[in-house]
Amino acid sequence: MKSRSSIPGREPVRQNRNGRRTPWIWAVGAVGFAVLAFITWDLFTYGKYIDAFSGATPRALRHDPPRGILLEVGGRVEKPWRVTTRSLRLLAPVRIRTREVSPAGEILGAYIHTGVPVIHVLAGVDPKPPADEPDDRPLDLMVLFSNRDGESRLFTYGELVLVDDTLPVTLAWKREPLVPERGAENYKRNRLGDELSGLRLICPGEMDTARYLDDVVRMTLVEAEFSRQRLPPVRKHFACRSHKVLCLVPGHSREALMHGFPRLERSGWFRIGHGLGIRADRLADVSGISMRLFLKRYFTDCRAGDFFLVCGCDGYRVMLSGREIFANPRGERFLLMDTVDGAPLENGIMLGAFGDFFIDRCVRGVSHIMKLDGDEMRGKLTEDAY
Repeated sequence: MKSRSSIPGREPVRQNRNGRRTPWIWAVGAVGFAVLAFITWDLFTYGKYIDAFSGATPRALRHDPPRGILLEVGGRVEKPWRVTTRSLRLLAPVRIRTREVSPAGEILGAYIHTGVPVIHVLAGVDPKPPADEPDDRPLDLMVLFSNRDGESRLFTYGELVLVDDTLPVTLAWKREPLVPERGAENYKRNRLGDELSGLRLICPGEMDTARYLDDVVRMTLVEAEFSRQRLPPVRKHFACRSHKVLCLVPGHSREALMHGFPRLERSGWFRIGHGLGIRADRLADVSGISMRLFLKRYFTDCRAGDFFLVCGCDGYRVMLSGREIFANPRGERFLLMDTVDGAPLENGIMLGAFGDFFIDRCVRGVSHIMKLDGDEMRGKLTEDAY
């Protein structure tokens, strides 16, 4: 009778001195060798990748969000969302440099932040329309950011979602001081700490840090309080023309005159809507007057911290932030225009937001502009959110 070791196709099993079979030792050894080889290869190729530049380590390295992050997103939404570290790791991160100046004009330093743009978070949130205006878009909604200590910052929904995202408002989890190439070890111009605690709200497109906020834990979509009786009702697909613009403050209104302003022209307007896509075959040329100058004339006490509700004769409403108009180097991108490609607009005056990626904040037939006090509104919305 043949032994098992002599059966064709069967390899002999090695035995130790006690006669026991030991194939697992060879398996473990093979796996360990493979792991060691992989680690060695990985470190070698990483070194080659780094040295491929100039022999120095690149500064733009990946930083994943730390464990334990939790951001509550709620308010006027169809379904609340709990953004965790795992959620953030699934979203596309950004690396942004910030030059930070206090609201009083004091230079605080220059930094590099890693985080996720707020627009990515809001893309996963479905705003809930009010019961009395089911077709209303969320362009008159506000977004309130709150931190662990109860401090808050207020933004419009539109300035977070519809704008050009080259300098997006961002929730950052990593901050690094930006130091010069020479004398870095003795450099003391960056006055803020290196490490962040939780999420830091940064606004790289603004000229100061008035709306920056550390340790953000809550993001709430809220509805601003204003007198709807003073505005036209919302009528979807309603054809109308505005013949005048009323400027509204509490208890008072004033009809605006559109002459006496310097004329401005803008070319190369790419018109694309958030809902229907590209709206024209060619770039457009427009002309009109500066929204910034208009607001300063008819709301003489307006500040960067205020908000402005722009309403068309069909009731279409858009909320603008005073900070994006007055405290942003590109604030002149907002126009009250009356011609497109040399032809008068059939609806009358139109609000044009040329710094936006989408045209959804462009209001046709502007009939009313209402100023809302930013401090009062933020205080009231903060109370309601809690």
